[in-house]
Amino acid sequence: MLAHPRSLALLLSVGVLTGCAVGPAYRPPEIALSATFLGQAGVDHRQVQHQADLQVWWAAFDDPLLTHFVSLALEQNLDIAQAAARVAQSRASLRYADAALLPAANVSANAARGYQSVEILLGQVLDATPDFDRSGSSYEAASSA
Repeated sequence: MLAHPRSLALLLSVGVLTGCAVGPAYRPPEIALSATFLGQAGVDHRQVQHQADLQVWWAAFDDPLLTHFVSLALEQNLDIAQAAARVAQSRASLRYADAALLPAANVSANAARGYQSVEILLGQVLDATPDFDRSGSSYEAASSA
């Protein structure tokens, strides 16, 4: 028959914790390391024929297909400023498109004052009318939602 679950859990945790403990007389193992790695002498005495040109490093492989693809990628690559400008442009376009869904209101007002000249034919005809006021005002207000 199995023991109680608490006893089993206690026994398991004590076993795990004692397995990880290190005794008081623990000494780390001494590993002899050499001052150089294998082949160090060859690396130290190698002849550097020329410095690599990092602008066209792939040309050293003499692969026209690789050169074509790298050149194509460099031509079509956007730098960070252009990419940030495109992100800002697309966010502005999104705000503009979303603005059409919002309610809109418009209020306008207009006032005008005019004076009829007697130098023209209409002014002469109207001047002959008794009590005609040659000056006039016009007011207009409009709103829409």
